[in-house]
Amino acid sequence: MKTHLILVATTILIVQLSVAAMAAAPAPQTSALGGSVIDSVDHHPLADVQVDVFADGAVRANKAIATTKTRGDGSFSLLGLRGGTYHLELSKRGYALEIVTGVLLAPGVKIRISPPFGLRSAVVTMGIGQSMETRI
Repeated sequence: MKTHLILVATTILIVQLSVAAMAAAPAPQTSALGGSVIDSVDHHPLADVQVDVFADGAVRANKAIATTKTRGDGSFSLLGLRGGTYHLELSKRGYALEIVTGVLLAPGVKIRISPPFGLRSAVVTMGIGQSMETRI
C-alpha cells in the first residue's frame, strides 16, 4: 500500500513537471500569408477561389496543410503557418489552375503577396462524337 502511494505521488509529480515545462517553453512563432486574386482579362476581383497551401519538401507534400477561399473582394488570408517554403494552388471552376511556387515564410512574419494573382479563363469545347479540347 505504501509503495502504491509513492508510485501515485511520483506519477503526479512527473505530470505536473511536464505540464510546467510545456507552459514555460516558448510557443512556436507562426506566420501569416495573404494576397488577392483577380480575373487576368478584366482585372475584377474573384470571389470563392480555392487557395490551397502545400509545404515543399514535406513528407506528405501532396496534402494541403491549409486551405481557404477568397472573399468577395478577391482577398484571402491564412494564419498559423509555420516558417518554411510553400507553394500555393489557386483554383476556381471556369479558370485555369494557377500554381505559385517558392513562397518563403520566416517564423513570426506576416506577408501580403502583391500584385494580385491573375487567373486565366479556361474555354472548354466539345462536339458530338469528338474528344474534349481545353484551350487557355
